[in-house]
Amino acid sequence: MGQQYGHLVKDKIIATRDVWKKIFIDSEALTYESILKVIGKPFYTSAPKTLKDLYEGIADTSGLKLEEVVIMDNWRPLVLLGRANRRNLLRFLMPE
Repeated sequence: MGQQYGHLVKDKIIATRDVWKKIFIDSEALTYESILKVIGKPFYTSAPKTLKDLYEGIADTSGLKLEEVVIMDNWRPLVLLGRANRRNLLRFLMPE
């Protein structure tokens, strides 16, 4: 599941990831790797099996990491959370 989609739109997925990474992630203390580690894995772990299968299929055929696919599918809540309270988001992602 997701393999056909990942294969058909691979170039668009990668281009979107690259733009999203530059705009949202690579600024201030927030790093792309911290998002993948702290949010990508837990979002995947808590997803239902059908969604996990979709994520895995897209990752298998698009060339993206599994965590990247998960983050890209859940970017809206992350952006809204970041805009609403960026300081708390940074504290959550980068505890002292």
